[in-house]
Amino acid sequence: MQTINKRIFIAIDIAGSVSLKAMIRNFRRTLAGDSIKWVEDDNFHLTLYFLGETNIKIINNLITDISREIGNISKFSISLQGVGIFGNINNPKVLWIGIKDKSGNLKTIQQKLSKMLVNYGFPEDQQKFSPHLTLGRIRNIKDISPLKNLIEQYRDVPFQELKVSKIVLHESKLTHSGPIYSTIKEFPLSQE
Repeated sequence: MQTINKRIFIAIDIAGSVSLKAMIRNFRRTLAGDSIKWVEDDNFHLTLYFLGETNIKIINNLITDISREIGNISKFSISLQGVGIFGNINNPKVLWIGIKDKSGNLKTIQQKLSKMLVNYGFPEDQQKFSPHLTLGRIRNIKDISPLKNLIEQYRDVPFQELKVSKIVLHESKLTHSGPIYSTIKEFPLSQE
């Protein structure tokens, strides 16, 4: 009998503001000649934990445990601010927007999920949690100067405040034109 898996992740969905979308258009226009796989506006999210290929038989148990872990965490606000890269400026890999959380709830949720998922055989997240919104994955940059200028221009710019009222378990189906995300379950946060 064949095991059926779903490629899943836990995230906070992000709806971009007008100023955020304008900045992203500026980046796409300025870097149009470079090889960058841009994230579609409808797919913006903050990944809390990427589970990857997961046996569908455990998803209902995961849902129960995720709900238990975050059920008493209150809604909170985050701010999208500043632009940066992973990799170094001469060999950038990912272009991102930073996410700030003064409440500490974001880190708490991520740590609780990471510890809970160890019980399912997932590795505890060993990297320091660096909340960000991925704008694009960089394959090749012909001239690094325009990217450097854009990063400097937007390094500390605040784009939007966002109220986080739920966490989402998504399935990700990979296609030739990019991933398609579908919601498996939403987990509302408690009232303040």
